Amino acid sequence: MSSLRLSEGTAGLLGLKPVRAADLPTTAYLMLGEACVRDCAFCAQARGARSGAGRLARVSWPEFDWTEVAPALTSACQRGLVKRVCAQTVAGPEAIELLRELLARLEPLVAVPVSASLHIRDAAQLAQLFAGGLDRAGLAIDVANDRLFREYKGGELEQALQLLAAAAAAHPGRISTHLIVGLGETEQELLALADRCLGLGITVGLFAFTPVKGTRLADRPPPDLSSYRRVQAALRLLQEDRVRWTDLSFDAAGRLDRLPLPAAELARLLGSGLAFQTLGCAGCNRPYYNERPGSRLYNYPRPLTANEIAEALEPAMLIAESDLRAPQGELS
Repeated sequence: MSSLRLSEGTAGLLGLKPVRAADLPTTAYLMLGEACVRDCAFCAQARGARSGAGRLARVSWPEFDWTEVAPALTSACQRGLVKRVCAQTVAGPEAIELLRELLARLEPLVAVPVSASLHIRDAAQLAQLFAGGLDRAGLAIDVANDRLFREYKGGELEQALQLLAAAAAAHPGRISTHLIVGLGETEQELLALADRCLGLGITVGLFAFTPVKGTRLADRPPPDLSSYRRVQAALRLLQEDRVRWTDLSFDAAGRLDRLPLPAAELARLLGSGLAFQTLGCAGCNRPYYNERPGSRLYNYPRPLTANEIAEALEPAMLIAESDLRAPQGELS
């Protein structure tokens, strides 16, 4: 591995490329591999995509020589600028071997945890990676609807979930997954799947669908922001056991239409704004994966201002219960 790609924000954070951004990543994102064998309809790295090798989500990934990356990454970790390293592996025959090589190279250089987003054959394949220094593994489900999963990713959703569950059982507390809002699923389908994952001890990261030129879904619009905020609010309440899945109410179209808490209590529980920040592994903030700088943010890469919290809370407040209950305390 003589070279690898870094997200543009990571390159800026490490001082390898000038980048103008209000928020830089707190995780160093590295991409391993080229020419993905999968053909996900929303991904710039898909087999049939025409987006170019240096794209993932809406982010550019310039290539650098390892001799440049290693000292810059070591320095950034020592200075506390990097809280975690995350390898985005492109599914291919060499992906696991490249990840093993990266883990071996990072072990003497950095003291921060290392995560990887990857594709595996079976849960046992993870054991060697964890033994080699991997802290967490992200196995992306992405699509929360059976039909759309077959159409956009290929294969069966239930089979992918069984593999995810087996990995979580074999490696408790070390498995994450990603769910994408805005692919045509309902809020009910997405939250049902998120709740199932939470029940298995799986960390759920939430993404907003991002149209990328050269992909099959390039012309699909991003999700409605109010819908995304409802999902974020409900997911946070589920994560913290403030509500149960059976407490949530949905209309005939699968839209969340009631949260079983009054507005005053929701303001206390969600008033920190954490529900609307990036979800995923500790230390991961993924700035501008879902949106352009200067636009309205789906996932905030930093703490929200008071005005941002009030605006983000509004969709949840509109579906709060009207009766009053004793406050349960703010989520931290």
